[in-house]
Amino acid sequence: MATEDFEDTTYIFTIVSAGGWARSSLEAHGGSYSFRSGTISDGQTSTAVITVPAGAVAVQFWYKVSSEQNYDFFRFYVGAAEQFSASGEVAWTQSTEYQLGGQTQISFSYSKDASSSSGADAVYIDDVTFTLPVAHLLRPSSLPTAVQRASRW
Repeated sequence: MATEDFEDTTYIFTIVSAGGWARSSLEAHGGSYSFRSGTISDGQTSTAVITVPAGAVAVQFWYKVSSEQNYDFFRFYVGAAEQFSASGEVAWTQSTEYQLGGQTQISFSYSKDASSSSGADAVYIDDVTFTLPVAHLLRPSSLPTAVQRASRW
């Protein structure tokens, strides 16, 4: 497992933000920080694209939405495929575990319609967890040593 909790400014994966997604202390699932959608105007979208760590096979995260119900939406994508959307007031919720199927990017997006705002007008993401196969968790130098010791017995 590789988890990003946004508690410091050194992220475990690469994030490219269009529309101002940033680390925030306004809301957090765990700890004191989360990742918040950018402040945008009516008719705009704020998107954060995350490069999937090498070898990751699945992703899961916590999210909170505070938006205009049925008009302003949080959307989550694996590659270019939308996995789900939410709007309105959604308390901290853990996503299902999404299989990555070899995709190299995931995206979080917040879009506003042409008028009105409600709530905090934002989406918060926290504790983004990528599942890595066990082989990726082993240090390369530890495997030969274990094999050598086993061959001596």
